[in-house]
Amino acid sequence: MANTNVNKFKEVQKLGFNEDETNALVEGLRAQEIKIDGVEDLARYIKEQGVIVKEHIGRMRNYVQISPKVFGIDLGTKSDVANNFFKQHMNMGRIRFIPESYEKRLTNIEAYVRTQRRRLSIGYDSSFLLLDTYKTFSQTVKEKEKEYLDLRDEIVSKWDTLLTSFKTELMDTLKELNSIDVDDVYQSVIRQVPDKQAYKDSFYLRLNVKAFPVAESLTMFSPEMQLDIHEGLNEEALTMLYQVIGLTLNDAFSLVNRVIVSGQNATGTSLPKKTFGAMRKVVTRLEQKNIFHNEKVNEIKRSIDALSAYTNEVDVLVEEGELVLAQIYGYAKELNVHQYIEFKGAVLNESELSYMYNTFFKKEEIVF
Repeated sequence: MANTNVNKFKEVQKLGFNEDETNALVEGLRAQEIKIDGVEDLARYIKEQGVIVKEHIGRMRNYVQISPKVFGIDLGTKSDVANNFFKQHMNMGRIRFIPESYEKRLTNIEAYVRTQRRRLSIGYDSSFLLLDTYKTFSQTVKEKEKEYLDLRDEIVSKWDTLLTSFKTELMDTLKELNSIDVDDVYQSVIRQVPDKQAYKDSFYLRLNVKAFPVAESLTMFSPEMQLDIHEGLNEEALTMLYQVIGLTLNDAFSLVNRVIVSGQNATGTSLPKKTFGAMRKVVTRLEQKNIFHNEKVNEIKRSIDALSAYTNEVDVLVEEGELVLAQIYGYAKELNVHQYIEFKGAVLNESELSYMYNTFFKKEEIVF
């Protein structure tokens, strides 16, 4: 490694990152003859790999507040009308003016878009998507937007019928509950229901897309502000470097752990085909996420790939899988990105993994 490269990365220490670890992490890029002499080069490289994506989804909420006067009832003593009304329209002090069946379909679409964005991201608070991934995700969002707005139009087309039914059931239920000031309670609810056009116009589902931030066109700022901005952007680039590696290692760790659990629970000597298929998908995903051409990640990918040779020997697969877990965790620990490893449901704890890593991969005693 050239001294000039090392010297240009000395600024990482000021930002709280380890100089040697950072140089090691970008060596894969340099091996690909990608110019990375400093943090600003790193930021520009990240900018070329993908985009920052946030979904914006919204609509008027499908509820109004209700007076607590109607709480504390025993629905077991009430009619089918009252029971149905509470099932379809009441939740936690709120009354839905659109039935729960519609609300569930709407929230499912919203949740799907948010979940997909998180699943496909490789870092930057679950918002950075690789360019090819973004293209696919963008098409998915367009399809979900159409589904979302089509469902909105279906609700609007039935608006008068739905609201008439809601008003009738609301009044009948309030009367059955012997609510005090039935008319006042009824009117306080109805006044909060929006009109049809306002409800329709409130719907939106779209993406906000922007480039990864790099230091450009800062001449408008004072020298002191330029320095502060540079440091802030450099810290984001370095954080992104470590976060991408950490999350990629967590993907690998989670997959191998699932494979081990599947092997432990197997009724025969073979791994279920579904688990094997998932293993192949994650290997592909590791290849895609390894944007820094990290050789240790490539080694881990090859180790996971090698597990497929034992899909008909689950006992051996479990043993080999535990070694791969240790390989992943040990490298994450060395980089100080082990905080990204999710241990919920892990078959081995951190002490066990550290011991195995030191024994089988380091061949020397390392204090963790």
